[in-house]
Amino acid sequence: MGNSTDWGCFLTRMAGNYQGWGEMINANIVGSPGGGHWYLYGTSYQLGVAASGRCWTHNSDNNSAFFSWSQYNGGATDLGTGWSMCALMWISGKFQSTTEFVRIQRTSGNHWSLDGASNTQDVAGRAVCYNGVVSGSEYLWTSGRLNLEDTGTFGKRFCYLTEVGGNFDNANDSVGIYLDTTTNPETWYISSSGSGAKIARARCASFT
Repeated sequence: MGNSTDWGCFLTRMAGNYQGWGEMINANIVGSPGGGHWYLYGTSYQLGVAASGRCWTHNSDNNSAFFSWSQYNGGATDLGTGWSMCALMWISGKFQSTTEFVRIQRTSGNHWSLDGASNTQDVAGRAVCYNGVVSGSEYLWTSGRLNLEDTGTFGKRFCYLTEVGGNFDNANDSVGIYLDTTTNPETWYISSSGSGAKIARARCASFT
């Protein structure tokens, strides 16, 4: 997706049948931080597992951090206070209902927190945090299409996932953030496909 010196990346869509540790999607740096590249990849023993990601121009080697959480951790992962945005970059596990989710929250004292929940097994997530943007309010999606924000002046506004979960037991299941190019300016939105209840949250940010 781009070299790690000039780009910062994150997930924008989760799709497919997630039944355990074998199902994983990931936007991550492969190679040394100084010479690595962002790749979008995953693993699966099921059908239809897929992901989308997005990147923005950013010196991510010098101004980013990565954090992990698993349902076996026994608590939330504190991401600290020194970040302007934190986005999902890894999702894995068995997702059969809205009791399975991974999320990033803004907690007391302006701390970012990564956690989730599961009544199944192997649910885990990772977050990547950045500075260098101005991040706005969080949006809760429940069904249908939820318009987020337009791209703004010179297309500087973009949106990213902060929570995703629900029923992913079919190749047709998905939740994602998309760009509607038929509007002027273009508009970000969340929508889903497949059956079963799903949940998602998103934030939008602008380049500084």
